[in-house]
Amino acid sequence: MKVPLLVVYGKIILDSIRLPAGETVTGLLGGGGPQATLGARLFAEAVGLLSRTGADLDCAQVQALRSLGADLEGWRQYAHLRTPRLHMTYDEDQNMLDAEGKPIPVVRWEGNWSALLSEVIVWPESYRQARAVHLVTEIPDEVMVRQALALRAETGALISLEPLIDINEWSNLDGMRALAARADVVCPDLPSALRVAQTDDPAAAAAYWHALGPRCVAVRAGPRGSFLAGRGLDGVLRIPPLRVEVKDPTGAGNAYAGALIASLAQGESLALAGCKATAAAALLLEAVGTPAYAPAYAQQARARARALYAQLPAEDGRVTGRRDPVAA
Repeated sequence: MKVPLLVVYGKIILDSIRLPAGETVTGLLGGGGPQATLGARLFAEAVGLLSRTGADLDCAQVQALRSLGADLEGWRQYAHLRTPRLHMTYDEDQNMLDAEGKPIPVVRWEGNWSALLSEVIVWPESYRQARAVHLVTEIPDEVMVRQALALRAETGALISLEPLIDINEWSNLDGMRALAARADVVCPDLPSALRVAQTDDPAAAAAYWHALGPRCVAVRAGPRGSFLAGRGLDGVLRIPPLRVEVKDPTGAGNAYAGALIASLAQGESLALAGCKATAAAALLLEAVGTPAYAPAYAQQARARARALYAQLPAEDGRVTGRRDPVAA
């Protein structure tokens, strides 16, 4: 069995989504885990997924999961539990809202996610040889996070964090901020990044998060692009978004984060990794649900990333060569 370059740890939730065009679609794979996995898979040959569901996924949903082109040895199903469900819509800035138009609580998911979370996944042996682990989590001290940090201490694997922060009640702020300081790469969404940094400026937020301690930070700002701070950059670099027809914003940020760490784990510069991440996000935006992995999609994403990278400013040392010490 091929050793994954990257292992993604994230939820699988069944989404019902009211799309920007007004149509409602149901039963789509969501939760961040599948989307981050696809984003990584576009730029990495082998990606593993650590996740949990009930045994209630139908044949189409199972096939959608298998179609990501990832190693699913770390996917666990529990017959006595139910896969969480989520009903959502979006505002004009692509921020996720519940069915009533209110911000979705980060820590209190519908269904029995807490029961699923108590089930500890045994890491497949091949996963323990991965170069990087990407954590999509809102619980900074859960056992899977502790195991990922232990793996880094043992093997030197990079730790990437997509922090899901409770910006309504701040119930997990201190823990997530401490975890961000221990990660190599941190990729927050814009609302969380701004609220934690207490600023309205995405560039200032990126600088704040970088000062916490991670080597690289990418603030995902939706239609405003992304803002990068870290090694190889002189100051904060904005990567503009690709202009695409937005059919479904769900998971675009997760795909961005997955592609970012997959690229950094292979030694790409932060600037180029940000362009690849932007291309991965664009692919999700253009599709309803998470598309199946296909070599043609990977080729398209690489071509878009190269074109975007060629447009970045090279003055003031902000964009360095292709290689970067993050993965060294």
